[in-house]
Amino acid sequence: MADPLRKIPLEIEVTEIEVTPLPPALPGTPPATDEAKARSLERGSDDLSNRARSVGATLGSTVSKISDSARSGLNTVADRSKEARAKAADVAARTRDRAEDLVLEAGRRAQDVREEAFVRVQKLRRQSREFAQERPLESIVVIAGAAFVFGLAMRIWRNTRD
Repeated sequence: MADPLRKIPLEIEVTEIEVTPLPPALPGTPPATDEAKARSLERGSDDLSNRARSVGATLGSTVSKISDSARSGLNTVADRSKEARAKAADVAARTRDRAEDLVLEAGRRAQDVREEAFVRVQKLRRQSREFAQERPLESIVVIAGAAFVFGLAMRIWRNTRD
């Protein structure tokens, strides 16, 4: 029988990326300048882009794995389908050949039985003619006896039906 297909997990979890705001200036520290703010924003955006690339690469590899698994499963199903089709065609051809052989054999046997019956009928006719020519009186007695037995059987059968 066919092996069951493997279940492929199709759930992909994408976690949200949290962007943490920059901490406010601590008391006693000088206020941040525009350059410092720009550098920290730049650093944060680099960090975000690195995270985005990482998530994109992970997502891409997951999609690739799913795609490869799906192709593999479809190829397996197609191969098994071809094998099953070939086996069914082979069984059908063997069955058809066997049926043709049986029909031919039955025809030969029926012809043999017909020929044998014809030969026996011809032999019985010849023997009955010879018997009637050699012993005519006995032939008449045999025919009369057979008619009497047949008539008696018919009478009994009719009485049992009523």
